[in-house]
Amino acid sequence: MSTSVGLDIGRSSPKIVIAQTVDGGIVSRQELLFPTAVCPAIPLSTDTAMQRAAVDTVTYEGTQWFVGDTAILQGHDGMGSGLRDDWVRTTEHAVLAVAAIEKAQRLMASDIKSGCIITGLPSKLYRSQRDVLKAEMKRLFPNATIRVLPQPLGVWNTLVFDANGHQQAGFDADSNNYGVVEIGQYTTDFALIKRGVDIEHGYDSVAGMTAAAEELARLLADYQVDLPRATALLEKRTLKHFGREIDVSNEVREAATALTRLIHQKAQQIFGRDLGDLDGIAIAGGGAPLIGPLLQELSGWEHIRIQQKPRMAVAEGLCRLGLAITRAGLPKRPSATAVA
Repeated sequence: MSTSVGLDIGRSSPKIVIAQTVDGGIVSRQELLFPTAVCPAIPLSTDTAMQRAAVDTVTYEGTQWFVGDTAILQGHDGMGSGLRDDWVRTTEHAVLAVAAIEKAQRLMASDIKSGCIITGLPSKLYRSQRDVLKAEMKRLFPNATIRVLPQPLGVWNTLVFDANGHQQAGFDADSNNYGVVEIGQYTTDFALIKRGVDIEHGYDSVAGMTAAAEELARLLADYQVDLPRATALLEKRTLKHFGREIDVSNEVREAATALTRLIHQKAQQIFGRDLGDLDGIAIAGGGAPLIGPLLQELSGWEHIRIQQKPRMAVAEGLCRLGLAITRAGLPKRPSATAVA
């Protein structure tokens, strides 16, 4: 049995897609995500609290940690740990990686720690942190085959490969030109692929949805909205305040528009003269449902394509690439082989 794991340890939530194959056929496939929150575990008083916390408790280097919903509820994690460039070097990142794999292993009811694990980095950090992250993942999962990819190439691989890791019918990567915009919590990451080759100057990053959340918190200062609440409001758009529900759709649009302008400016800079030659601009990431339509409205670019299940697109593409690798060795496609 072969296992392919696509692991996107995002600043809002770790996302993981796992597929297991026997003789090239998929026999099991699962996906999961949980909030990016970490805190030291504490003793809990009631059986109910302990039972709920059990699935969110992980041991790392001899210390127990809460992750996900339990860390939010019991530890008041405020999202700050992931909002830094050197996050992959932190204990919190390691705890989330271990928790994600352990949660996935329980879900699959089989060993996945000796499979092919592919994870990603923001475009602007890939070159400087690729070897660091690969070494860290190998330390955590010594029996696994570890590969590291720029995050937007995860999205690209959902276009190249189908869910079984086969070449997508009707999509010739060698003749397609694509831009990728992956709108995450901490960064918005870009990639440019021309005739199947990822272009070096196409890798760059700007601010992600945290910038929109910070602007929304400023707009709602009278309601004392902190960053985690503002982040949730970008999606919910209804503020609960002393028993009342307040529609904040206008404020959400204003906050999102400021980020959209920044993304539009960077996309113009990166894609530049290639804009008209692109077969599509794939928009993915957790911010895609909000920012994607605004970007299309602002730019007028008709070839913007908001991906299905955009929040899971990076992990999905990494898993698909892993399936292709385990099935037939590394594909002979430059963008797919741009992994450490």
